[in-house]
Amino acid sequence: MIGKSRYIWQGRNSRHRAPCGIVMMVLLLALLLFACSRRGTAAIAESQAAGQSVQGSPNQASGIDNSASKACAEAARAVLGPSGEVAKCGHLLGLSSLEAVAFIRLERPGLDKSDLPVLRLVILRRTDSHWGVELDAKDLTEGGITNPSGYLEPQYIVDYLPPQPYHGFVASFDDHRSDDTRGFVLYLAELGPPGDTDMGSDIEIAWNPAVGRFQEFVYDQDPKGFIPELKNPKRVKSPPSPRPSPSPSPKQAP
Repeated sequence: MIGKSRYIWQGRNSRHRAPCGIVMMVLLLALLLFACSRRGTAAIAESQAAGQSVQGSPNQASGIDNSASKACAEAARAVLGPSGEVAKCGHLLGLSSLEAVAFIRLERPGLDKSDLPVLRLVILRRTDSHWGVELDAKDLTEGGITNPSGYLEPQYIVDYLPPQPYHGFVASFDDHRSDDTRGFVLYLAELGPPGDTDMGSDIEIAWNPAVGRFQEFVYDQDPKGFIPELKNPKRVKSPPSPRPSPSPSPKQAP
């Protein structure tokens, strides 16, 4: 029966039927290949998008198009002036919003390459075409490290007499919190005077999804976790520096 079927297929009308069948098979195969390639491309795009949203990595500029990069740069200059630069631009929080870490550069030779010396640093976030300042790190006399709800780090503010000079911060980034939770992390340490290699303790700052704000995060003390910001920290005046006592004059010879 198989042989008969093959002979019947190769009968009188085989000159017309065979090419049509082959063409149909080729077309069907092409359609299947096209559908598979579309499905594969869509899956890759979805996988990449999912990877970005889960990682919340600070290094997501590769997934940002030119228009988003341009928007980040324009927002940085709008807040910080013409000296504003962009350190990070992307979906840093793993959300649909666009975030930018912008800063004013501070020249401090001798630091590690991973350290970014800044005079001021802000984290900007765009939602519904509107940019807002989610974090602002600047001179303590101008506010220190704040989010829209208050101060992040100090338990109180010391008004030094005479005022202490401000030397900026060193910023660094990570994609894991200190408790190994994945997400965008900013570390800030206050700089000492030029030539001084000692820096203040790192302040770990991360996004708290429970309150929708950047807050300080601690893991090496109790209680662990996010520390609520202070709306009105106490201000303390330091006593003026004592004047050096005059050196006693040598006794005059009799």
